[in-house]
Amino acid sequence: MRMVKAIRYVQPWPALAIWVLLTGALTYLAATRAYDDYRFSHHAALVNGTVVQKYFTTSQGKGGPTHQYHVSYQYAAGNVHGFCDQEVQYGTWCYLNANGPIPLLYLPEAPQDVRINLLVEDRQIRLHTAGIGIVAGLFLVVGLVGFILTFRNNAIYRRLLWEGDQCEGTVTDIGCDRVGKTRTPMYFLKLQFRDYQGNEIEGRSWYLKRGQEGRWSEGDRVNVRYDRRNPRWFTIDLNRRPDSQI
Repeated sequence: MRMVKAIRYVQPWPALAIWVLLTGALTYLAATRAYDDYRFSHHAALVNGTVVQKYFTTSQGKGGPTHQYHVSYQYAAGNVHGFCDQEVQYGTWCYLNANGPIPLLYLPEAPQDVRINLLVEDRQIRLHTAGIGIVAGLFLVVGLVGFILTFRNNAIYRRLLWEGDQCEGTVTDIGCDRVGKTRTPMYFLKLQFRDYQGNEIEGRSWYLKRGQEGRWSEGDRVNVRYDRRNPRWFTIDLNRRPDSQI
């Protein structure tokens, strides 16, 4: 029979607040970027600027050196005489010449907002916008699913405390998982108990706090509360053992 995990109460509010803030910020950024893309696609005007300088910078990474390509240019649009220095794609950097022309798009109502009018740059901007939108959508969906499951488990936990049948379980082993890139050891209790019909349920606890694994050994008893209708829904009390009760 597959080992099932004990249900515990998880405090959701700090994580919920962080999720709301992050999801809201990403959604706002994605919507703003999408609106800007729409304005440049439908309302922008054309102008030619002049390349002042083109250069690249080099940084060292795990995979070796990487280059970032930059172009500085000036332009006049409306009553604005602008200057920009921005990172560009390699194809754009190769296409443009110092002191040569550079095709630009600007917004008539905001001439200071300008973009390079080349397909490779437009494609990159739209990829960034789509990427932010996808990340925002993933935050929304994964967060919703995660918090729905958390609130569901918390409700089950409360019901187990109020209405669950109580029995004693027996620790059968101290399990260990290696978690994360650092392979940090995280310990948990393996246990078994019998429901009111005599069926044996094999389960495990959540991860123990650091140092708590030394308090337990094989054969120790532990308080268990389970759902009579579904005994595989259970929780345990790690703070009070049956043999400590008066």
